[in-house]
Amino acid sequence: MARGEAPRPIGTADRPQPPPLFDAARAWFAAQGFAPFEVTAEHASAVAGLPLTEHRDPFDRLLVAQARVERLG
Repeated sequence: MARGEAPRPIGTADRPQPPPLFDAARAWFAAQGFAPFEVTAEHASAVAGLPLTEHRDPFDRLLVAQARVERLG
């Protein structure tokens, strides 16, 4: 910490801050009615129940698991 700098909570000094474009994109999506979709432990555990033959990409597996848990599809 530099002299005269306010102390930060432990664990936040190395945390990267989102770029300004990220904040602008988040605001635009919110204005359009979109909301963040959190990944929960239930979603993560549902990934294990998916067959590897159909969904091999990890991101695709997570999306399918979320859709099943939330009954979106």
